[in-house]
Amino acid sequence: MLYLLLGLIATEGLLLITWNRPYFSWGLPVFTRRIAVTRDALACFSLAQVENAVEPSRWPDLRFHRLSEDVYAFRETFLFVGGVYPMIMRGRIVIDRRQREIIVSG
Repeated sequence: MLYLLLGLIATEGLLLITWNRPYFSWGLPVFTRRIAVTRDALACFSLAQVENAVEPSRWPDLRFHRLSEDVYAFRETFLFVGGVYPMIMRGRIVIDRRQREIIVSG
């Protein structure tokens, strides 16, 4: 049982580090938010805006990665000194241009 658990932890770590697109697409979302935006805001949306909008805190920093033109993934950084807990926060930011909304789930 211990080897199975260690194998699962290693597999999840590998999927997180390599930004595996299917891995960031499945799971039970704890948080989902749909944000209505204008066409102009969608046209100038960039990942840099999101990264700069996240305030530093006592929790691990978030890392962002572009998976496709309209899908971005995020996860907690592994380089964190502080309270120890499993780094499990991960999710997606989807840009839905037809519905003019940004969907954040994780």
